[in-house]
Amino acid sequence: MRIQVTDSIKNSTIAFAMPSGKNPVSLGKAGTNDVVLPTNVVSDSAGLIFNDGSGEGWKFRPLCSGWMLSNELLQINQVVWLKQHQPMQIGHFSLAISLEPTDAILTLNQRRSQLESDCGSIIADLHGQLVSILHEDESYSTGDDVKPTEDAILRVEQLIAVVAEGHPRLPAPARPMTEWASQFAAQFIQSRLLHLVVAQNTAQSEQDDENRLYGGQWSRLRSVDRDKERLIEQTLRQLLITLKVDPRGDLSEQIQKIETEFTARWTEAVERIPLDTIRYLYLAEIRRQIKDIMYGLGPLEGLLEDPSISEIMVNDANNIYIEKNGEIENSGRRFVKDVMFVINRIVDRVQRNINISEPMVDARLPDGSRVNAVIKPVTVGGPCLTIRRFPVNPLTIAELVRRGALSEAAKDFLKAAVEHRCNILVAGGTATGKTTLLNALSEFIPDKERILTVEDTAELRLTKSHVVSLEARQKNLAGKGEIDIRMLVRNALRMRPSRIIVGECRGGEALDMLQAMNTGHDGSMTTIHANNPTDVFSRLEVMVQQASQSSLPIESIRQQIGSALDLIVQLRVEEYPNPDRPTGYERRRVVSEISEVLAASAEFNDIHVRPLFFRPPGRTLQPTGYLPTFIDELVNNGLLQIDKLLGVNA
Repeated sequence: MRIQVTDSIKNSTIAFAMPSGKNPVSLGKAGTNDVVLPTNVVSDSAGLIFNDGSGEGWKFRPLCSGWMLSNELLQINQVVWLKQHQPMQIGHFSLAISLEPTDAILTLNQRRSQLESDCGSIIADLHGQLVSILHEDESYSTGDDVKPTEDAILRVEQLIAVVAEGHPRLPAPARPMTEWASQFAAQFIQSRLLHLVVAQNTAQSEQDDENRLYGGQWSRLRSVDRDKERLIEQTLRQLLITLKVDPRGDLSEQIQKIETEFTARWTEAVERIPLDTIRYLYLAEIRRQIKDIMYGLGPLEGLLEDPSISEIMVNDANNIYIEKNGEIENSGRRFVKDVMFVINRIVDRVQRNINISEPMVDARLPDGSRVNAVIKPVTVGGPCLTIRRFPVNPLTIAELVRRGALSEAAKDFLKAAVEHRCNILVAGGTATGKTTLLNALSEFIPDKERILTVEDTAELRLTKSHVVSLEARQKNLAGKGEIDIRMLVRNALRMRPSRIIVGECRGGEALDMLQAMNTGHDGSMTTIHANNPTDVFSRLEVMVQQASQSSLPIESIRQQIGSALDLIVQLRVEEYPNPDRPTGYERRRVVSEISEVLAASAEFNDIHVRPLFFRPPGRTLQPTGYLPTFIDELVNNGLLQIDKLLGVNA
């Protein structure tokens, strides 16, 4: 982009070249990418040229009087569209912009990510100033092992307001609003809106604050203005109405609606909010983020509160990626302190250890999120942190059918199979929804049965009343106390289970699971990483051989697999065109095949599968016409009608 400035008195023209895609450009304010005009013509921060990612081009927002556009005097904070070479007049100066072919219009996600990054830099500056002030105060302790007092937190909040007013990108009480302050205010409102929607749908959200690192004692805002809080509550209620969010509707749909429509609705609502309330909002958000750094998990706290985020991936201090709605994007957030600082906070809380001799660790946050941390020498660039999050309300079978992941006929068959106590294995690649489907299938288990779940990290959220959950444990700081999945599966057999559900078979526990299925524990279920049913058998054979240290012949292993498993439910991820997404498509997790496992024959000693349902690419899950060998039992027991299995009435 180029900005051309013409001085009518001196009859001179100067063209300022701006880096491609650089947003925003300040006019009248000194800076690396700013156009500086004489101070006797414009005041500090005279105006901003910016791109909001709508795809329609660039906009101009005057921050002082004196701007003319097509002989029209612009008002302060009035936003107007800019056209190429359309002049703006300031006294005897005339300004025009032109877009070069290489200038890229930022998408909404890119613009939001850039604003997040800018806001992260502001937080880093403010945190540094705050730490310097507190460091000189001997009465204030910033140690990790010291829980902050009410007075200490209030003092921190008061100091944050003081240092924020002196930051060049944030407005002092007498200065007009900046887009960074507006971004902080929007972050605060969107966070409150998401929390409100979740609270209306599940009682679990009431415990969110208790799940924080220090029991939520530091997260509550101390410097509260009751009048402004009442205005904020009114704004939130109005936004819910404007967004048409139904508290009784599907939670995931409500969250997605807020994610996609909030920016536009907030732009309309913010015009009706007094500037002093906007100032209260952005200071509240800044206070929250800085307290997150001082007492919590830094920039991860805000991400952990967003229910639409399913994965958080920290590559380094300046690159935090998230998975949202099946798409990976840069969050724009960054660490003020080293990533290792947060990793140590997490592992110390669960009494784990991570160092050069033990550079990898698995842990779990209080809200159930699964954490994996890796440091040098295993990683080349530095500490790496991955957090797998789980939905507040797990998807039900009915919801999977509504989304097209499963057909009605297939749902009826799986319901009959679970009630018939078939042993079911759910297979699929990474992030295809294996645990989600396993959780949904548990809906069909009769309430009177005793269920034992065994997991490496507790992820299942069974809605049954008679459930006992077992979770593996790593070594403690002394290098002792490890309890692996195999030990838990063996112990589960002694706990009078009606069914055993293993979250995932990835090692020697596969042998113990198969033995349990073969020794009277029918109706058990588990998952495995595999791209198709054939790969399932290959993986199981390898895992059983590892567990038995190759003492079992392959023939015995195959016979055991064939007699233990009844059904394999295969999952995959499909891509569908969607112009509303930045990538132009959306990813959907679907059931691609349901197959019956046929026992290995004595003659050929091989395992075969019979596909009962199959999904051709781009189509729905359809019955193949084959009937399972146990169809007579399903029909005679009143569990299923053949016409439903064949999809006649589906």
